[in-house]
Amino acid sequence: EEEEEEEDTKTAENQTAEKNNVTESGRLLDFDAVWSFVLECWECNGFTEEEYTRLTGAFASFCDESGEMSIAPMHNLLEYMGHENTLEKTQSLAQMVDFNGNGTMDVGEFLTLMRLQKEDNLKVFLDAYNSRELNAFHSDLLQQVLFALDDCKLSGLPEKQVDKMLRLVREKDPRGTLGITYDSFVRLGEMCREIVPEQKRKQAFFKIAEVEALLALFDSHATSGRDYLTQAQFFALAEVCPEFPSTSAVQRNRLLGALRQARENAKQAGVEEEELGDAKVSTVHFIPFMFLIRSALDIHDRKVNEKLGAALTSTGFSNAEVTEFREIFKSLASGGTAPEQKAGSKGVDARQDDPQRGRRRSQTLGAGMGARDMMRRLSGLPGVAPILEVDLETGVERIKTLADLMAEFRHVPHVSANVILSFVRSQTKVVSRELSSYIVSMQGPEGIDFPNFLRLMDWMTKHRLFGDLL
Repeated sequence: EEEEEEEDTKTAENQTAEKNNVTESGRLLDFDAVWSFVLECWECNGFTEEEYTRLTGAFASFCDESGEMSIAPMHNLLEYMGHENTLEKTQSLAQMVDFNGNGTMDVGEFLTLMRLQKEDNLKVFLDAYNSRELNAFHSDLLQQVLFALDDCKLSGLPEKQVDKMLRLVREKDPRGTLGITYDSFVRLGEMCREIVPEQKRKQAFFKIAEVEALLALFDSHATSGRDYLTQAQFFALAEVCPEFPSTSAVQRNRLLGALRQARENAKQAGVEEEELGDAKVSTVHFIPFMFLIRSALDIHDRKVNEKLGAALTSTGFSNAEVTEFREIFKSLASGGTAPEQKAGSKGVDARQDDPQRGRRRSQTLGAGMGARDMMRRLSGLPGVAPILEVDLETGVERIKTLADLMAEFRHVPHVSANVILSFVRSQTKVVSRELSSYIVSMQGPEGIDFPNFLRLMDWMTKHRLFGDLL
């Protein structure tokens, strides 16, 4: 990992040195030349000119008129560039580089974030490289490399395409190399990262298991033998979801307008026109439906980030304090039973971890395959089985609704008031009635989220109720 970073830094430094005319061997440099060289290295964050231009161009495409970017569009930009982070991970990275503490990010802070992202990527590459023992001889090296790319969340490319890139990067390996060197694997991974986002954009950035779940739900509402919904079937599917009210004529017209916009979003993502259905016909096809769900989730993410931003502003905690509180909250949240892990649930996240599964899917994603066909062939089956779960109260198995899937997709970590109370008792020994009431007041339908946890920590700090927590 260190050798890879040194190689990247050296390349950037060489370009900067040539630009500032400080490459001549044995030449004595004056202070101004050295200072100019150091400043330029610092400004580009160790990226080459090509990387710098690509990153700043991407930032300019997503930032607002002030040249700043909030966390929600930053998360979308990272996804667009092929970095599959959770929203919480993006928030954590953003806090680490928000040097002026304004809750948004300028281009300089973005470049620093991308350097941190690159370091994280290198760690993931190294773990995958070592776990798959890619430095050793493998009679099926291509398959092992494909598994390693799956580990790095870079699956989805046809084997022939990966094989061609693998042969290309191995040309630089020393003669006699049994497998593939780490440097070559990193180059291969970055080449894949430039290509994979195109496919992810066509999937509206949903994971394959999530696409399967949506497709199964969509098909369960369609007339047998048809791959589309009538408007009546679409409204019946959507009406159970609070994000898509459709009881009145005004609400239905508004929902159809959102669906038309989702269709345009799919076109901009590169989905072929024939996969979207005829815009003049009053039927609903799967791809626009999937992009409609993504639009609703994007709105939810913006609200989550706005709530977090408000909490950060009102509490005034430093980035270091927020990071420590986040670790405490994550520990508390992981100690309970998450909604999608309840006994008896057969949701998307409860599936068996099959290392071969991703490879079987990616082998079907050939060039020129229609988006709808691609979705149907993800699991190699003519149709995808409905997603079922067991009602914990009645014990009856039922098909999940759109509201169920939306709850899973937009899942935000929560901690129950009882868990918080136990944690507080461990810090304060005695819990007053006022504090207990305050904790209960912070709890929503799903529990206490991180912004409200921060507000609770602020309240306790101001009332001097902590021991040696920080």
